[in-house]
Amino acid sequence: MGTGLQISSITMTAFYVILLFIWKLTFPDFTAPAAVEVMIWASAIIRIAVCLLPQNNWSTDEGNLKLSILRNGVFAVTGIGVMILYAISGNAGGYHMTKMVAAILISFGCYLPVTLFSRTKPKVGLLMIPKTCAYMWIIAMGLQLLGSWNG
Repeated sequence: MGTGLQISSITMTAFYVILLFIWKLTFPDFTAPAAVEVMIWASAIIRIAVCLLPQNNWSTDEGNLKLSILRNGVFAVTGIGVMILYAISGNAGGYHMTKMVAAILISFGCYLPVTLFSRTKPKVGLLMIPKTCAYMWIIAMGLQLLGSWNG
């Protein structure tokens, strides 16, 4: 299960970078503030680098709490950057991207308690269900944006 957690941590980061590209392609009239784009890229690269460290002890029961807090704190920065972009675009083009912001907030609101407390309070892991639902909502909105490019 440890390798799966590591891979999912990296792919979740890539997911938010993909959302950056979807935003840029969907809203070419908007320019991402340089600081926000740097924030997204830097935090994503740092998170992936931290996820690759063997000190994470992905395959052990004890893990590494300090690295978990670091990699998830940095991941939150990535999410905040993406939320800022979708908040900037707002209702441009009738897309209602404030819903994307809400979905990302729900996702992180459910994910972060799991990463912090699931080892000591396993029932907190149930928050992964609404987190996954939020991800499905994000994917549906992303597909809607992709579909708008054709026509």
